[in-house]
Amino acid sequence: MPSMNRDDIVDAIRDRRAFLSASMSGRAGGGLASDHQLSNADRDGYEADVARREVVYTVYSYATPIAWVLVDGSVRLPEARYSKTTTRQQNIAREALA
Repeated sequence: MPSMNRDDIVDAIRDRRAFLSASMSGRAGGGLASDHQLSNADRDGYEADVARREVVYTVYSYATPIAWVLVDGSVRLPEARYSKTTTRQQNIAREALA
């Protein structure tokens, strides 16, 4: 799997570019995989945003959306914590989307 350094990932997220680096990725639009780890409330919110076609960019840790950007520019960052790896990725997404 391709590997990117932290700065390259931050730049890709800031620019809303597609990327794939080990277990973290970003791409235009949104959609849930069956093995996501979102809480029920976060899943419902994300699925509603996707259904309304408001999600323009999503950052994933494995198959779990950990941040998404809406058409109006607002950012959703679920507060749930998972593994050390996903927490590190959440911090990268927060930095890039701040």
